[in-house]
Order: sequence, then structure tokens, then C-alpha cells
Amino acid sequence: MKRSFISFLLFTWCTWIFIAHAVMPEKCFAFKVKDAQSQSVQSSSNKIPVLYDPFDRENPVVKLPGMALSYTRGHDRGEAIYFDGKTYLREPALTFIPSGKNWIEGTVEFWIKPAKHPAASQNAQIILFNWFDFPKPQSGYVGDISLTPEGKIMDNCGWEWGGGNPPLITSQSSVPLNTWTHVAVAWSKVEGYTRIYINNRLDAEIEQYCARGSNGYIYPWLAGYGGFTGSLDDFKIYKVPISPPFYDKKSVQVAKKPVEPYVPKPDAEGSSTIADIRNIPDFKSKPRQNDFAIIIGIENYQNLPKSEFSRSDAGVVKDYLKALGFPERNIEFITDEKATKSSIEKSIEAWLPNRLKKDSSVFVYYSGHGAPDPAKGDAYIVPYDGDPNYLSVTGYSLKRLYENLGKLQVEEVVVLLDSCFSGAGGRSVLAKGARPLVMMVDTGVLSSNMAVLSATQGSQISTSSPEKGHGVFTYYFLKALKDGKKNIAEIYEYIKPLVEDEAKQLNVQQSPSVSPDVEKLKGRFGLRK
Repeated sequence: MKRSFISFLLFTWCTWIFIAHAVMPEKCFAFKVKDAQSQSVQSSSNKIPVLYDPFDRENPVVKLPGMALSYTRGHDRGEAIYFDGKTYLREPALTFIPSGKNWIEGTVEFWIKPAKHPAASQNAQIILFNWFDFPKPQSGYVGDISLTPEGKIMDNCGWEWGGGNPPLITSQSSVPLNTWTHVAVAWSKVEGYTRIYINNRLDAEIEQYCARGSNGYIYPWLAGYGGFTGSLDDFKIYKVPISPPFYDKKSVQVAKKPVEPYVPKPDAEGSSTIADIRNIPDFKSKPRQNDFAIIIGIENYQNLPKSEFSRSDAGVVKDYLKALGFPERNIEFITDEKATKSSIEKSIEAWLPNRLKKDSSVFVYYSGHGAPDPAKGDAYIVPYDGDPNYLSVTGYSLKRLYENLGKLQVEEVVVLLDSCFSGAGGRSVLAKGARPLVMMVDTGVLSSNMAVLSATQGSQISTSSPEKGHGVFTYYFLKALKDGKKNIAEIYEYIKPLVEDEAKQLNVQQSPSVSPDVEKLKGRFGLRK
């Protein structure tokens, strides 16, 4: 009797399995291979992604002619795809777009590990959506998710079907370089929001939704127009807005483990596709709770020509200071339209003095235009809203800078100036009608606890390198830190010949200067502690 009952149960179970496989719709199973190159999900549950690509070598995305795939270590296990700033790839078309030709609700999530942030005034597309199957991603644009020069995530809705101005949302947090970070962007017409999540936490939200217009298809392109440099992993698209948690604690723990840096192979000319300074080193520095920094980078001015790469230079300097132990809260970071004269005054003359202790060290970095005042011969930092014709009222003089920093009761003050103040061009603005005079920066007002390292001397130009995507002076300053130089004297002696040689190749003369004399600096003003 007992044996008969067990046999009955086994028969019933086997019969159920057979029926399920025979009559259950295919969409009830988790994954269906859409083609040989990608996994597409067909599911009755909206919480299962309609597109999922783990980017493993055995399951590649659609390769385009001339676009070679490069693989690196993934965020958790398996592999990820590395983009060199030129490569863009297309995923299979999505056909779930509802009637009305609008993708009105959805989520895009992925893991990202940028190798560098895009150049100033540019955004690097991570994902671009097209609504026609064009041979290139430049046409049929209906939205993108991009990385800004500050390392923030930006969702641009693109052209909304039916017209109107599409909403735009940017994350509050920046995505760090060379670190795996989880990003999700969710939008909903029903709820009326667009949200950005960073590492399972809500980071930004607007009370608008992004509808991606379509003819019934969506074609996702990875790294859109090109420009994104770094790795992507576990790319997913959902029909509906998804909220955290996007991954479990185990994944987080694995993602935080240090991994071997991925270094791309040199290109045909033998140069790396990644500026080596963008790979932020681990200085193994102790937290410097009492040390403070002000970083100013102005590339895009209100009424003046651009100062090339100044904003991105400032961003990398900030990353290095954090690696050197400066807490985020101790760094005042102001760029472009935020770097007005009043903002600079407030940062130097109010924010900084109110936070210092006697054992504090201070670091001040400026990259942008400088200018001489022909009437008085003074040198000025030119703020975002500055006018070289009226520097005495719209600029911030170096004399004022040194005097205010000299009043601080601290151990050390280090000032870095990637600008020129002679009116010779480059990161300099010459007032109308002024002669291109030779003007040495007056450092006679420096206090005994202050050191100034400048990009130029005399009438020279502070130049930038398009190849490196940085100011020449800032590039070699950061390289000096990365190569083990610890104090200003060591850094100056390291960078001087390198900057001079690089400038010659760019057909300009540039030689860094330091004050006080390098012999008086030795053993003092350490940036690496």
C-alpha cells in the first residue's frame, strides 16, 4: 500500500512536468536566445529584463565592422567590455514598445568603471537609443545616458515623440575612476518621475518623465558616438521602473575588492589610449582630517575664450587629493559658472579660515585664465564672470590671494597655478589695448609657510596638450606624484625639464617656476605624507 502511494506520487509529478513543457508558453521561461550573440528575455513578469547582456566573451554583443571587442575583468565574476573612446557597439533591437510609439516607463541599469572622464564641455555617451536601424548611431536619436566631465551620470531624453522640451537629469554624485559603480536610471509616466540610482541609493530625481519616441523598435547603442573610455558590465533594460535593491550584498562585497588595473594595448603609434595619470594610484595615505584644499578650474567663461582642459584638470587634481587622504568634505571644488568672483572670495576668505586648525595644511589649485593689469602691473586670476578690461573690480589678484593665505595660522600652504599672467596667450587673457608686457608674478608677499609652484615664468604661455587632454603643467605635476615625488622641491625638479621638452614639441616656450628658491623648499611642503 505504501509502495503504491509513492508510485502514484511519482507518476503524478512526472505527468505534471510533461504537461508543463508541452503546453506552457515559452515566455514563462526565464531566458530565450534571441540570436547567437545576445540574450533576450521574454517573460510575463515585467521585473525580468527585456534585454540582458553580461558581456562575457562567449556571449558578445553585435560587432560592427572595424569595431574590435576588448575584454577585461568584470565587476563580480566573468568579463566586461572595455571601450577605448572610439568603439561603439549595438545591441539587438527591442520590440516591446507599447502602442502610442512611446517608451513611457522603463529602467536601464549597468555597472560602469570609467578609465577617464571625458574632456571638458563634452559628454561621453554610455548608452544611446535610436528608433531606426541606421548603420551608425548618429541618426534617429531618442535619448542617451552619458558621463559628464565631472564624472556624473546624465540622462538626456532626446527627442520626445510629439515634440516638447525633454527633461534632463544629472546625478548629484560623481562616478569614481577605476572603480566599479552600479548605475540605474528609471522613469515613469504613471508616477511622473525620472530617477538616478548610484550603488542602490537614490541619488537624483525630477518630477518629469522621459518618453523615448519610437516607431515600435528601440536600438540600444553602447558608447553611442564613441568617447566613453572605460568598462561596462551587466547591461540590463526593463519595461518598467525598478527600485533598489538591484544587487545583493555579496555582489557589493565582491565589487569592492581591489582588482588588477586593466591597461589597454598601445595603438598603432605606440601610445596608450588612456592618459596614465587618469589611473588614480593608491598612495596608501592616512586620512588627513585637518587638511583642506580649494580647487578652481575654469574652462568655459561667460565672455572669454575657453581655457582648454582646465575643468577636467581640476577634477583629476581633486581625485588625487582624495587619494592622498584629503576628505571629500575638506575640498572646496568650484568650476566654470560656479567660479564667480564672489564664490572665489567666499571660498578663500570665509570657507577656508573658518575650518582650519593649527596643524592644518592647505592646498590651493587654480587652472584657468590669468591676466595682467597694465595700469598697476598686478597679476589677476580671472573668474568666470571676470572682465580683463576691468580687472581691479572683476578679477582676483594674486597679491590678495597670497595675503589672505599668509594670514592663516597653519603649518603649510601650497599654491599651484596652471595659468600665465603676462598676457602672452594660452591660459591668459590680454586686456584690450594693452601691450604684451613681460610681467613676473610678485611673490614678495609670501609668508614663510607658503610655497607657490607656477606653470610659467616671464612672458611664457601656459599651454595644454590635446594628445594628453590636460594642461602640460598639471599633467606632469600629477605624474610626479604618481611616480613617488613627495614634496614641492622634488616635484619642481622632476617636472621642469619634462614641461620644457613637451612645450618645445608644441612649438612654445614654457618653464615652471617656484617660490621661494628650491633650496629653501627641500624637506618641506610635503604633499605625500
